[in-house]
Amino acid sequence: MGLNLAGNLFEDVLQTIENWNPKDQYTTETKYRDDLLLFLRQRLNQSESSIFSSPLWNSSNSRQHLIKKEAGRSLADIGIDNKIGIELKRNLKRKSQINRLVGQVVDYLDGYSHVIIVLCGQPEQEAVEVLKHNLRRIIQAAATLYEQEKLIKIVSKDQI
Repeated sequence: MGLNLAGNLFEDVLQTIENWNPKDQYTTETKYRDDLLLFLRQRLNQSESSIFSSPLWNSSNSRQHLIKKEAGRSLADIGIDNKIGIELKRNLKRKSQINRLVGQVVDYLDGYSHVIIVLCGQPEQEAVEVLKHNLRRIIQAAATLYEQEKLIKIVSKDQI
């Protein structure tokens, strides 16, 4: 796998998130974030069983990525290689939550080439549809504002 290219990394991260199943029905977004963070680190940074496989040694076989909790304005919940921002939302329901999330995504597009929104808990279907509609407009605007392609994807990990 050519994980050095942002597009391939994006597809790998997206697939990994789709394969993730939270260990519990958490009561906070932070617990979902920590669960996903651990899962991403385990799957994306599979050990090559040698210290010389790390990026410090310029090994082309390295699968080590900087996967970290982000903090501060214009930063998603999880950042990967300073290229992909992952924002988690638990129980998305209200218009104010949708508007805030759309505003966050717009900010994230300044710092990340790709943004993945992970919906956890029990999001309302109508809220998800409104979010998708609003994000379509953002993606169209972003295509004219940015030189490189900006991708926004939504992954739903809702629990029934």
